Amino acid sequence: MTMSKPLLWLAALLLSGLATAQTATPSKPPAEKPATTATVPAAPVGRVVLRLGSFNNQNLAERHLAELAMLGVQAQIDNIIVQEAPIYRVRSAVMERSEALRIQELLRANGVSSYMTLTE
Repeated sequence: MTMSKPLLWLAALLLSGLATAQTATPSKPPAEKPATTATVPAAPVGRVVLRLGSFNNQNLAERHLAELAMLGVQAQIDNIIVQEAPIYRVRSAVMERSEALRIQELLRANGVSSYMTLTE
C-alpha cells in the first residue's frame, strides 16, 4: 500500500508525537482538584409560559402553530420587532407549572422542544 506525500507527512508527524509522549520522563501527577458542588437553577414555580419557537417568517410560525394544534397544544404568535426586523414568537398561554410539565412531556415525545419561563 502506498501513501500520498501529505498522508506520509501526517503519519510521520503523528508518530513523532507518539514517540515523544512515550519517551518523556514522567512528571508529578496533577494535583487533585477539590470537589465542587454544581448549583442547579431552581425550576420555575407557579404560573409559567412555554416558549415554543421563534421565527423570522410568519408562515413558518403559523405552520408550527398548526403542528402544535394537531398535538392538542394551544399556542399563540407574538409579533415583535428586533433590530427593525419582525420576529414571530410562538408561546403557550399562561398556565400552572404542573400543566406545563405535562405539555412539555407530550412535546418532547413528539420531537418538539420548549422552554418554560415564569410569568409576572
